[in-house]
Amino acid sequence: MKSNKTKYIISPRFALTGGPCTGKTTLLGALKNDGHQIVAETPTIVFEEEIKKTNKRPDPSTAIFQLRLMNKQLEFESKLQNNTHAFLDRSIVDIVGYCRFFGITPPKELIEKVKAHRYDGVFLLSFLSFYETTTVRP
Repeated sequence: MKSNKTKYIISPRFALTGGPCTGKTTLLGALKNDGHQIVAETPTIVFEEEIKKTNKRPDPSTAIFQLRLMNKQLEFESKLQNNTHAFLDRSIVDIVGYCRFFGITPPKELIEKVKAHRYDGVFLLSFLSFYETTTVRP
């Protein structure tokens, strides 16, 4: 007898991580050109939105800002379509690292989301000897 249950297949998700200027954005551009789904670097998007709105660079060294990044990252990831690979410029795990970098105790909500959220793989990219400057990365 055939089951009426629908199978949901979640697309494999791979996070690209590494320090600034490691080629994550460039690699994601190539993957996008090959037809893969991508999630652009959320901090850059949030910084650009804030600069456009207030003409000031937001302070990333606050728990509120880091939670904003987490929520935006999860929003972008929730929009990924199933049944095809997805590559992400960083992940919510990176936000824990940035909290520690800025001397912030990672918010409880962030830790809970990290524990519940899984990626199928993580690629750690090494520094490049060159990079392009942007409004976010002078």
